[in-house]
Formats: sequence, structure tokens, C-alpha cells
Amino acid sequence: MKINPVYQQESRISARSFRLPLIILLCNSILALVALLDMYESLSQRRHLHSQRNIRRDRQGIMRGMRKMREGMSGKCHCIGGV
Repeated sequence: MKINPVYQQESRISARSFRLPLIILLCNSILALVALLDMYESLSQRRHLHSQRNIRRDRQGIMRGMRKMREGMSGKCHCIGGV
């Protein structure tokens, strides 16, 4: 059975090429990679800031402990009776 040549040419033109979906896939992959790298960077910055805060808190806690020890050694009594 013969196919109409006009219809045959029209069906070839309207058929999708493999190149267009490949280009779309490539662009979406690049955008996803950029988004993932940005999320990783912001998460690592947040971790770094959080660890710096913990270091400051630890230092402050050590200094408070040292002050309490000095006060305890100076002879002041902080008990209820207050001897």
C-alpha cells in the first residue's frame, strides 16, 4: 500500500527529533547540579557557624567554672547557713 507523499513528508517533519529531549535533559541536569551545590554550600556554612558558636559557649562555660572555683577558694561560703 502506497502512502501519500505529502502525508509522508508531513509525518517526518512533525516527528520529534532525539536532539530536543536531550538538550532539555542536559539543561535540567545542569540546573539541578547548581541547586545541589548551592544547598551544600549553605549547609556547610551553617555547620561552620554552629560549631563556632559551640566553641564560644564552651569557652564561656570554662571561664564561668574557673570563676566559681576562684570564688570557692577565696573562702566565701555560698551555702544556706552562710558561715
